[in-house]
Amino acid sequence: MRVVFLLPVLWALLAGAATAASNGSSHDTTALDPGNPASGRVEIDVTDILGNDLASRVVFRPQGAETAKPFVVEAPQGRANHVLAAGAYEAYIHVYESGVPILVDVQRIIVEEGRTAYVPLNLAEGRLDDKSLWECDHDFDLAINIAEIRAGTDPTDPSSVPGHRQLRFESRALDKEPGWRRGELHAKSMHGGGKEPVGKLIKRAEKAGLDFLAITDRNTMAACEDPDFQSDNVVLIPAMEWGSDAMGVALIYAPGTYPPPPDTPAVAQAVAIRVQAQGGFFAVGHPCFPNAPWQWAVGEPNAVEVWCRDWVKVPPITRDVLRKDLFARRDGKVVNPIAVAASTTEAVSANSQAVIFWDRHLAMGSRVGIIAGSMSASRRVPLGEPITYVYTAEKSLRAILDGLRWGRTFISAGPDGPEIAFEADVLNDGRTDVIMGGVIPLHVETRFIIAVKGAKGKKLQVMCNGRPVVSKV
Repeated sequence: MRVVFLLPVLWALLAGAATAASNGSSHDTTALDPGNPASGRVEIDVTDILGNDLASRVVFRPQGAETAKPFVVEAPQGRANHVLAAGAYEAYIHVYESGVPILVDVQRIIVEEGRTAYVPLNLAEGRLDDKSLWECDHDFDLAINIAEIRAGTDPTDPSSVPGHRQLRFESRALDKEPGWRRGELHAKSMHGGGKEPVGKLIKRAEKAGLDFLAITDRNTMAACEDPDFQSDNVVLIPAMEWGSDAMGVALIYAPGTYPPPPDTPAVAQAVAIRVQAQGGFFAVGHPCFPNAPWQWAVGEPNAVEVWCRDWVKVPPITRDVLRKDLFARRDGKVVNPIAVAASTTEAVSANSQAVIFWDRHLAMGSRVGIIAGSMSASRRVPLGEPITYVYTAEKSLRAILDGLRWGRTFISAGPDGPEIAFEADVLNDGRTDVIMGGVIPLHVETRFIIAVKGAKGKKLQVMCNGRPVVSKV
């Protein structure tokens, strides 16, 4: 018998999730200095082959200065005019398709003092042959093929993207046997919010008996470039916590390129799509924490961190901390998962609210997994409490990422917490066909087997469509 599994959809969007910014706006203005006499102007004009204006976004990167912050111009009407410090730039021109910015061209310009430099584009792709720009991007890295060819990147490799620093990671197998691995997916080092050096954090994971560790520093992947980022016992997952307190954070694992800084919801959606295309993993981090509620409105994340820190100590969010547009209604009902979670009166903590957020994604048809993390930033908070279990073909980075993407996960209070096995016997013929994360065929007699270890005196509850169908002590 062949068992069919479903892969996550990479680019589906929630309605209204990502839109262009206001007319001619600019931000990340490191290169912008209107009072500097050594400044000029830049004029943007982006149209299709028929002369229709195209909502666009242009990122100006100073040539020869990779670490400099870019200057970003949003042009919802396809036209904009802004002051820019004199110098040589590469202009990365994006056009919005379904609310997501897709790179369509790269131009080199020189801004001279007191003069105007021009960024014109008359885009043929996606217009003459009635194709969408998505169809002009074979590797789904949000850069159309012709733009990649002209820029010298590989249009068949989603980790080769114009203007994005490429990241490569080793995937060495520490154990060839298949099985359940347990580890920490949300910890911080001194590179971004934590107090420990990378080496000491890894030694703490080794001492705790973890199989894997992700160091998720805020908006940086410096930890995975640290010389002490190595272990012969623990699989180290290159990762980062991406986002802001105002908009919430995502947990990004093993991206093929360095994610750009947090910006707009449209950029957040683009980051998720590109990470997934590169074989990485994009999860929503503690979506209902009051100090960082999830407001990016990204469609189709790989997973939700439904348990972070202590289960009950972090209070739930309330409606007033969220943007009003997140409460848009469809057929009279609030539909956005974070708005649904914030509107419930049943949640007693941020984590129980996160379960509602996750369940809402499932109810909308998304294949979204679950993870947990301690968010440990010092020795005072133990690693792996709570903990994530992942079923893998071997103990390696690639295998752990595969297990996470397939949804072969369960979470528990810690290394000594309860463990669960949830399997399906399709056709009820005495053979286990599907484990957690699998898919079973419709209209076929199926027997489910649940085994729980280390939960004496606890209650097992099986949920179906948000309601309990089995409860057993």
